Amino acid sequence: TYSISEIRPEGKVVLGEFTGEETYIGREPNEAHAHIVIPSDAVSREHGKFVRIRDHWLYKDLGSTNGSWINGLPVRQGQMRLVRSG
Repeated sequence: TYSISEIRPEGKVVLGEFTGEETYIGREPNEAHAHIVIPSDAVSREHGKFVRIRDHWLYKDLGSTNGSWINGLPVRQGQMRLVRSG
């Protein structure tokens, strides 16, 4: 399985797992979709989504207020970015 984690001073905390072909991420993502909740005011209600294409996961920013970063690079609204482990 694939998961998303937050690195905190006390260690790594798993926030959720990717399910299906699309997983939405945000403070209050649409419950009609598989989703991962990030309880932070820095995260938009529907911040972005992860999309699986064959054996790869891509991320798309859905117009978040504060923007997104994947693997150290900014993701512009609507842009798809390949996600690498780690």
